[in-house]
Amino acid sequence: MTATDIDLYSRVVRHETLGEATADSTPEVWEQALPGDRLEDRRKKFMRWDYGLVEVFFARVDRQWSGSGFTIQVHRLAEAGGGPVPACLRDAYGDFRSSVPLGELTDSLAAAGLSLTEVESYSDREFSQFTSPSGRVAVYVLTDPRPDADYRVPRGGIWSITVAPAEA
Repeated sequence: MTATDIDLYSRVVRHETLGEATADSTPEVWEQALPGDRLEDRRKKFMRWDYGLVEVFFARVDRQWSGSGFTIQVHRLAEAGGGPVPACLRDAYGDFRSSVPLGELTDSLAAAGLSLTEVESYSDREFSQFTSPSGRVAVYVLTDPRPDADYRVPRGGIWSITVAPAEA
C-alpha cells in the first residue's frame, strides 16, 4: 500500500515528529529532515522556516537556536497551484489533496488506538481545536466559516496541525 497525505498527518499526530525532527530540534536536524528550498524569516530571537506546507519555528536562547514548534499548513494546499510541498514529502507520500476532512484523520488515529479531544474552551468562532493525548499536538478544523470568508477549505476540513515542544 502506498503512503498518502493522511498517513503523514496521522504520523505527525501520533509521533509528534516530521521525519527525524521534533518540535524542539535544532536547525541542523530540520535541514536533514526537510532538505531543499525554504523562505527564512530571521529576527533577533525568533526564526521561521517556511517550506509551504510546513513551517518550522525556532527561538534563540543563549546564542543557540532551538526548535519551538512546527505546523503542517494543510489549508495552503487549497490555494491556487496547490501550494508547495517539499519534494521529500511528495516522494514519500505521493500527491497531496487540496483538503482533508477531519474524519479521515480521526479514523486513521483510531486504527492506531489514539483519539483527539475537542478543546471546548477554544474561542475562535470559525475554527475548532482538537488535541492529541499528550496535549502537544493541536489540529485546527474549519467548522463555521464567516459568510463573507473566501476559504477554499470546506467545512470540516483540516486547516492545520501544530506540534509544540515538550516541556522542559
